[in-house]
Amino acid sequence: MFFLALVPIIALADKNHCTKQEQVIFSCAIVKSPKILSLCASKQLSKKLSKQTTKEQGSLIYRFGAYKKVELAFPSVRSNSLQAFAYAHYFRSQVDLTEVTFLNQGFRYTIFDYYDAEQKPENARGVSIKHVGDADGNETELLCDKNAQSKLQTLDGIIPCNTGSALASCHLAQ
Repeated sequence: MFFLALVPIIALADKNHCTKQEQVIFSCAIVKSPKILSLCASKQLSKKLSKQTTKEQGSLIYRFGAYKKVELAFPSVRSNSLQAFAYAHYFRSQVDLTEVTFLNQGFRYTIFDYYDAEQKPENARGVSIKHVGDADGNETELLCDKNAQSKLQTLDGIIPCNTGSALASCHLAQ
């Protein structure tokens, strides 16, 4: 009986917009909405460094919409897609904050995974969307349900560091 009660929860957690050729970096259902947001990467994802060049391997794509009905996919082209995103991370005792941002048609999207033991609830995950030219600071925040999948920290050193973020204690391999 207990097993049967868990089946719907597990099925919901598995819904995402990533293909079988991709890995889930971040995915969740939006609270009080049929929408799902997913950040998907190619199976091969790395940054190879040599003395002469930095060679990227892989791609990253953000998808948003109802299950199997993507309304927004960014970027539209996979080549050099890693450069379209930026990473920021901050860590201290009982606080672990990670963000991945991108710009699309005048809006800044910030996918976030926050843990702060001093806040209630301790975990906050989702995406915030802000018009770049909005001086009033109006922002839309879409929060994830409790079944969010997050591996945002795997992008550290893979995508550029967001040095403009207050969280930017991230680094790129040099």
